[in-house]
Amino acid sequence: MIDIENIIVDMVTESVDSEFLAEHPGLCVYSTDVTVPESFPCVTVVMTDNRTERRTLTFSDPLEFHANVTLTINVYTNNENGKKELAKRIFGNIDDLLQRKHFTRIMAGPLPNIDRSVSRYTGRYTAVVGRPKTKEVDGETVVTFPVYRG
Repeated sequence: MIDIENIIVDMVTESVDSEFLAEHPGLCVYSTDVTVPESFPCVTVVMTDNRTERRTLTFSDPLEFHANVTLTINVYTNNENGKKELAKRIFGNIDDLLQRKHFTRIMAGPLPNIDRSVSRYTGRYTAVVGRPKTKEVDGETVVTFPVYRG
């Protein structure tokens, strides 16, 4: 199975931290759904689907070359004023990142939360991706993954 979830979580964490952490020191990113986050704002990034891309299978090699993955992103905020706007700004940062990585947004919008004092903005993204590749860049290990555009 081609699993890029942790790579995406790391990229999202770096992106939202660089943009919002100074202003919102409680910002946290999880790679799983959480019932009660330890602090707000909170982002969850979960790979909710991972299917072998059959179009790129071959008879000579039974391993998958590509996987069709779906990510579900949730942004939760609970500040007194402007919580919906903050959730949308954080979501917009993540949306820009994923689109630059050639993911396609298949839905996005506010969803009601059980706790009405919390604003929730949710999106789903899909892409056909290849196996992660590791390389050294300026002495640091960088992990990337190819995106299939067939």
